[in-house]
Amino acid sequence: MSGRFISTYRHVREDGEPYQLYTEIDSRRREIRKVGLFAGGRSERVGVGHPNAEFSLSSEPVIEFVGELSTGKVFLEEISGEWFEELWEEAGTGAVSFIDDDSDVAF
Repeated sequence: MSGRFISTYRHVREDGEPYQLYTEIDSRRREIRKVGLFAGGRSERVGVGHPNAEFSLSSEPVIEFVGELSTGKVFLEEISGEWFEELWEEAGTGAVSFIDDDSDVAF
């Protein structure tokens, strides 16, 4: 694990868009790998060397912040590489079993 790891929670859900993103970023703040959680428990993952026609890496750098950042619509925080690796592996199955949040309430 060489990058930093970010969790992004969107308080307002949009149809077909992930409400939770877990992202590995490099030193230029570019996405290397990403896991997305969607309503109904569906998960997708994408990464350099792991293409996904349904889900893609951003072409823009991740915004700079330290620790946590919360706005009215989005909550960002840095997470551990170990947690990201667990999510990455589980998302490879198509569903993340320990996070199946169909509500509109942030956890």
